Amino acid sequence: MTTKEITLDGNGFATEAGYITVYNYDGVTREYIGLSVEYLPVGVGVPGNSCVDAPGSKKDGFAICRNADSTGWEYVADHRGETVYSTKTGEKVTISDIGDYPENT
Repeated sequence: MTTKEITLDGNGFATEAGYITVYNYDGVTREYIGLSVEYLPVGVGVPGNSCVDAPGSKKDGFAICRNADSTGWEYVADHRGETVYSTKTGEKVTISDIGDYPENT
């Protein structure tokens, strides 16, 4: 089967039917989760929480996320799985979200 790779017009809609590679991200954290090839009919844009510009290369200690205004990608600190301690109570805390270390750890 031959697939036709298409491009989008200035408004982000397909001007002809075909396939396009999109880069998907989580709707809450905006973290990049992978790419997919989507079929778009004429006049349709890419699925929600996806875009056509590729993220950068993976960097140790960082997650790749869509920026807040959805115009590009950014690197966000990623400490998930690390254990830190509360500076107030000494309680052990395991990091489960992307971003900087929690306050008071």
